[in-house]
Amino acid sequence: MTLVIRAALNPTSLIADVRGIVHSVDPNQPLGAVHSMQNTVSEFVAPQRVTMLIAGLFATLALLLAMVGLYGVLSYSVARRSHEFGIRMALGAAKGDILRLIVAQGFRLALVGIVVGWRGSCLRRRQYITVAIKCG
Repeated sequence: MTLVIRAALNPTSLIADVRGIVHSVDPNQPLGAVHSMQNTVSEFVAPQRVTMLIAGLFATLALLLAMVGLYGVLSYSVARRSHEFGIRMALGAAKGDILRLIVAQGFRLALVGIVVGWRGSCLRRRQYITVAIKCG
């Protein structure tokens, strides 16, 4: 049996009074574990909190790996094109123009990654929905 009490006071201060009232109504009725609603809700959502924390940590790790990968690809590309950049600067290109080329290349790489990842997630989503409908 569950007994829920709404109180304006601190709920832990009412435990002795509630035990006395329950005992006066039925002396054979035991009053087991007493919890506040805040503790009950906290225990109920604890598994979801842990799951979301782990998902957030993995998402952060994935973002970090993507940043490191993009940095690696861009630095490799810039190293390979350093002679080209030197020729461009010798012919009159400003440092800003060279920087714009590098940043534009980085944005193109990032955009390709976003599009491919988005498309892959859409395909996976369809597969999951198909499996869920077949199983349901």
